[in-house]
Amino acid sequence: MAIAKPRPFATKSGSDYLNVRVPNDLREVARGRPVTLPIDGESVTVTVSDKV
Repeated sequence: MAIAKPRPFATKSGSDYLNVRVPNDLREVARGRPVTLPIDGESVTVTVSDKV
């Protein structure tokens, strides 16, 4: 059985996205908090919801 991993996808406008599900036990603690992620040499800040 293969494990499904999140994959990036592109929109028609050329933006790239990657949705990663937040584990259930962390959702209540992390929801609404900003997280900074390193992406391609830049730091990008996103807000945690059910997905990041």
